[in-house]
Amino acid sequence: MRKTVRTMGWMLCLLAAAVLTGTAKAAPDVSEPSEEENEVIQEEEIEVTEEPEYCEITWMYEDGTVIDVTKAEYGKVPSHANPEKTPTDEYFFEFTVWEPQLREVAGPAEYRAQFRPVKRSYEITWKNDDGSVIDVTKEEYGTVPEHARAEKKPTGDYTYEFAGWDREITAVTGPAEYTARFTAKKIESSSQTTEEDKPTEHQAVNGNTGEAEVKPTQSKVKRTYKITWKYEDGKKIDVTTVEEGAVPKHAAPFMEPTAEYTYEFIGWDRTPAAVTGPATYTAMFRRIKNIYSVSFDPNNGTSVAVLTAEYGDFVKKPEDPVKEGFTFKGWYMDEALSREFNFYDPVTANITVYAKWEEDAKTSTDIPDTTDVSDDPQAAPASGIKTDPVPEGKNDTAPEGKAAPAPETKTEPVSQTAVEPSSGSSAAKIIVVSLAALGAFLLGGAVTVYLRKKA
Repeated sequence: MRKTVRTMGWMLCLLAAAVLTGTAKAAPDVSEPSEEENEVIQEEEIEVTEEPEYCEITWMYEDGTVIDVTKAEYGKVPSHANPEKTPTDEYFFEFTVWEPQLREVAGPAEYRAQFRPVKRSYEITWKNDDGSVIDVTKEEYGTVPEHARAEKKPTGDYTYEFAGWDREITAVTGPAEYTARFTAKKIESSSQTTEEDKPTEHQAVNGNTGEAEVKPTQSKVKRTYKITWKYEDGKKIDVTTVEEGAVPKHAAPFMEPTAEYTYEFIGWDRTPAAVTGPATYTAMFRRIKNIYSVSFDPNNGTSVAVLTAEYGDFVKKPEDPVKEGFTFKGWYMDEALSREFNFYDPVTANITVYAKWEEDAKTSTDIPDTTDVSDDPQAAPASGIKTDPVPEGKNDTAPEGKAAPAPETKTEPVSQTAVEPSSGSSAAKIIVVSLAALGAFLLGGAVTVYLRKKA
């Protein structure tokens, strides 16, 4: 009997040890992560620094000649210094813009410089026959210059009359010089008389009486000179004739505005002075940069305020408008919505841009099934209980005084899918199983001691 009791006690202890050993083998060590977990942890801990991607940008003249090749970061707007174009005899060239419009880099791109031709002006020097400079004017290429007649003061017994320039005046193709030519005329002298015999300025000798008689003074005609008024580029505004000694005057000139500037007259390059000979005055202007507006047509969306910018500047993109049932897709330069407006493009005129919208996809609403299952003998209950339909012709109404028999039902078990315990509950499972095994071990020991005493 004692042997049997001892054997049973040891069997219970061995069973508890086996449970503990099996649990230890079955459950993974939660203190150390698996290889896959280690890889994920390492990937999270390693900070990856990606180098920005660059694309090649080619900058060219209008004819395709390459100016430069640079690299620009993907997603950013490239930039380049304004290029210069070699002038010709007739024109110099002013850079205006790159074509196409500069956009965010999405790959290799090419841009061509656009230039505005500006007609050149050249200095024309007008000289006296002694080499002294009479005047210097600026004349536009292709124009025929003009100048007032040159004057030369009399010397000794001679006066001088202007006879033209040393060569034919031709259309301007570059700097040029013209020298005045004069014809000398000798002053004829009257019969000689002594100082005592000379009449005064207002007297003449009467040949009959020998007495002086008063004669009217000969009037003196004032000389006139040409005054030239011109723009800063040398282009003539006007040529006026002014008497010697008078101060020339001219109305404020008007200068045609450009797309970039409006010009305000502020005066002449020097204060007009009393005329002593031909003179030239140059008009001075202040440049005022033009301001343009960008208007937004929301196409039935919420309104957007008008923005303004100076010529060549940019406008900041406003907040997107809102339209119920639609998604905003950007601003476009035409009502047909074919050319998207780029906010990185410089403003060069008043424009209106138009909102583009895309209608949101309509989602169907699920309508619950309101059919009464109890009224349909073929409908299966949701509980998994299958009900046999009542055969046709069979009266399911109980006779008077008797209860109607219950319909035959067949119960089919509803399959249940085993739920895998999550990895998060592994530690808890090990603790519970370990405690259970320990309890079994202690229970086996207690039973053994009890049976020994009993025996």
